[in-house]
Amino acid sequence: MTKNIYIYSKGASTNGWSTLPLIYSLLKTYYQKKGQHIDKYVWMEPRIENGLTPEEIFNHIVSQIDTTLHVLGLSNYCWCDADCVQLSKMIREKYPSCLIVAGGPNWPYNTLDFFESYSEIDICVPADGELPFTEILDKFACDKDLDGIDGTV
Repeated sequence: MTKNIYIYSKGASTNGWSTLPLIYSLLKTYYQKKGQHIDKYVWMEPRIENGLTPEEIFNHIVSQIDTTLHVLGLSNYCWCDADCVQLSKMIREKYPSCLIVAGGPNWPYNTLDFFESYSEIDICVPADGELPFTEILDKFACDKDLDGIDGTV
C-alpha cells in the first residue's frame, strides 16, 4: 500500500504572483534520490497560488485522495504561522493517524511546552529538512519508531 504525502509551504509573494513550491521540490527530489522506500509514497501535487486559505488547501488535499493522508509536512515561516497551525488541526481531525511533520524556522521549538501547545504536531525538523525528512519517511514506511532521528525535535 502506498502512503500519501502532502507538503504545505505558503509563498511570501505580495504581488499576487504564484511562487514555486521550493520546499516540496527539495524534499521530494532528495527522497527520490536517497530514500529507501520510494515506491511506498505518492507525493501529492501542491497548490501554488498565493492567498489560499487553510480551508482551500484542506479541500485540495481531501479532493486528491481516496483513503487517507499519511504524511503532512508543514513548512512554517512568519507569513504563514497561523495557516500552518489551522491546517494541522483540520488534518488531525479528519485524518487522526496522519504523521504531521513541522519544519521551517518559525516554530517555537525551544519551548518546553511545544508539543503541548501544538498537540497536532508529531515531530519537528528545525533546520534543513532533506536528511531528517528522508529518514522520517524511511522509518515511517516500515512502521519504525521515529525517536532519535538526527535533526529532529
